[in-house]
Amino acid sequence: IDIGTYQIKVMIAERLSSSNTLLDILGTGFSESRGLRYGYIVNKGDIVRGIKKAAGQAEEAAGIKIKKAFIGVGGVTLEGNISTGSTVITKVDMEITHLDVARVTENSEEALIKKISPNRKIIHTIPVEYKIDKKILYGRPIGMRGGKLEVKTLSITYMEQHLNDLIQAVEEAGIEVEDVIASPLAASLVALNRTQKIAGSVLANIGAETVSLVVFENNLPVSLKVFPIGGTDITNDIALRLKVPIEEAEQIKMGQLTGTHYSQRELEETARLAEIERAKYKDNVDHDSNPKTDTYKIVMDGKESFDPDKGDKLKFNWVQKSGADVKLSSNTDATVTFSAPTGEYTFALSATDDYGLTTTASKTVKIGPEPNKAPIVILDVRKGK
Repeated sequence: IDIGTYQIKVMIAERLSSSNTLLDILGTGFSESRGLRYGYIVNKGDIVRGIKKAAGQAEEAAGIKIKKAFIGVGGVTLEGNISTGSTVITKVDMEITHLDVARVTENSEEALIKKISPNRKIIHTIPVEYKIDKKILYGRPIGMRGGKLEVKTLSITYMEQHLNDLIQAVEEAGIEVEDVIASPLAASLVALNRTQKIAGSVLANIGAETVSLVVFENNLPVSLKVFPIGGTDITNDIALRLKVPIEEAEQIKMGQLTGTHYSQRELEETARLAEIERAKYKDNVDHDSNPKTDTYKIVMDGKESFDPDKGDKLKFNWVQKSGADVKLSSNTDATVTFSAPTGEYTFALSATDDYGLTTTASKTVKIGPEPNKAPIVILDVRKGK
């Protein structure tokens, strides 16, 4: 079951007796996804109804009742994190066993848990690189000998509350969750072959409200990132620029509207102006040039917000949309601060008036790296006296 912002998809398949990898698709189901925003649930009832509808279609086509299912998860809170761990080999003959590999992977996860938000949950941990006695190992470590085993892992994390909400929605639809898999990794099993993953490739999935990127090298995923922008943003840009309804803008985007008076030049100009508009919502901040600090303090100010109806008081609410988790000084003040290392961080500020009307604006802050260049070594050789 894949629960996206635009569509919920369900597939029932069985393994072919002649193959360990190929599946025979028995039935599929689709339904419009309502109640989801950037990959997390805002209305559970709508999601449950959508799952039941899509699952019902698949069950009817396959003639099978769904009792358990694997769930694909995505959205802006899905993130890849690199961490490392190490362990000392305890066997007398220094041979590395399955227990050593499990222990070093667990140590890497524990190191990551100390760095990330307690609200995040690890759903996958993938070993990317092993070292034995500080030397990179090509291949599997089990059966090798050494005194110390190190590992670098890619851990895929998800906001635990959002994950629990998705699992509860599926279970309320009458289906038990067998396991959870990150949707970009699931897509790579179909979209990329082994040769492409070994050579190095990037798989981009443009959804309705998000774009996911997963990078492969040496047949392993080494990076995963989800961005809060998608096909809906393109539709909205076209609608605003050409002053047409959303439905017509969607048709223009998909190339389904023919015989219109919109020239290629107009559409290209729409894309150019949309890029300029998006740039207004992104601020670049240089680091502080202080080698003793690895974080930078940022101030976000929304106090100039106002309501055209005089006398209405505004209530503010800040929500982080993407980037490594940071702690805001407040979630309800007009002006807030946070400290963070180099990276990109997206926040949404909502203002609500006395009548309950709300307007939301987003801003992405990009903190640049330390403006530092490596030293230049000048080595002079001359004859001594």
